[in-house]
Amino acid sequence: MPHKFQRNLLTDRGIREAETAGMLRLDPELEGKQRQPASIDLKFDRIMDDEPVYIANGKFNEHISDLDDVLKPKYESDVKTTNSIVLDDLLMPFVELRSSMRRLGCYNLIPWISATYASNAKNIGGYGMAIEIVNYSDMGIKLRKGDRIAQLMLFFDSPSREALDDPNIYLTPNASKEGYKRHLDIDHGYEVTSNSELRSLSSNGYFSVEPNLSIYKGLVAVHAGKRARVLKYSGFVDFSSKPKMSEFYEEVELPYRMKPGELIDVDTVESLHLSKHIGIVFHSEYLFKSFFANRRAIEMGKSDSLLALKWDGWIDPGYSGGFSRQPKTYYRDGKTIKPGDVLGYGSVFFFPEGVERPYGSDGLESHYQNGAPDSHI
Repeated sequence: MPHKFQRNLLTDRGIREAETAGMLRLDPELEGKQRQPASIDLKFDRIMDDEPVYIANGKFNEHISDLDDVLKPKYESDVKTTNSIVLDDLLMPFVELRSSMRRLGCYNLIPWISATYASNAKNIGGYGMAIEIVNYSDMGIKLRKGDRIAQLMLFFDSPSREALDDPNIYLTPNASKEGYKRHLDIDHGYEVTSNSELRSLSSNGYFSVEPNLSIYKGLVAVHAGKRARVLKYSGFVDFSSKPKMSEFYEEVELPYRMKPGELIDVDTVESLHLSKHIGIVFHSEYLFKSFFANRRAIEMGKSDSLLALKWDGWIDPGYSGGFSRQPKTYYRDGKTIKPGDVLGYGSVFFFPEGVERPYGSDGLESHYQNGAPDSHI
């Protein structure tokens, strides 16, 4: 009989357990600060290929740089990371850019890794990891080998333990009860999908959202505040130098009319206070807008549809404070951002045992995530 599958995410402790059990191997071995609360930091190696992206006026950005370690403005780049990975059949690798990359205007085209065979990964399932990064901004972003640019999260979908004990459960030929149970024995959290469970976790002190918790279809919604910053710089930025936001952005108040391809960094109304038991993956504000079926969608063509259904930021367990979002548009008429507009929807993951090292722990090199103008990228 069919059973519901649940999405699970490994904690930092679970990642180590998966390595010990032979379910996962990364080459070279991870350094200490690469091990984040529920993810692995991926480091820049080189840019393998790039091409211009579509913008609203139908033209391509002609900015060309002779530098092979620069994410060019309005370009999509195939970026190789320094690690290769070996996975078993159940683990699924997903990637999200670090907040510092997103505040410079980058987004990940697809959440899963682009895998190419890696000669130093000797087992079947060994792949080099590449990321499809779009530099949405007007800045060229210079990267150096070893820069931490993205976070790798390891998921597995599984029936519950109770369902696995059902003698009539149906599993696909390449899966087994024993395989699922081995993964369920590794430390992990699960995706919370019901409004009632989200409210219960909040009322029991696992997380809070101030001033108000807004829930939509099992997701946490966040909204635009009154302050924002607009990128007013079109030169090159050295990512390794950790520049300040105030060097590139100009303060504006909402409402603000974005031009196509203009980068804006918007403070949210909400502040998040997450215990070590809660992490949140955000999605684009387009996630629940049925724009594909209406006339405006036809006018957009392949412009803003590129931004739909995107992962758009991971908030680590243990994070507490305000934060910002970076809404985007390629649509030819631009887009107005008003106070109170939805800026994104967050999928909440609950870790029953908590992560080992929450955000801010020694050795993680955590830094303030809010987009305040005096903060570093």
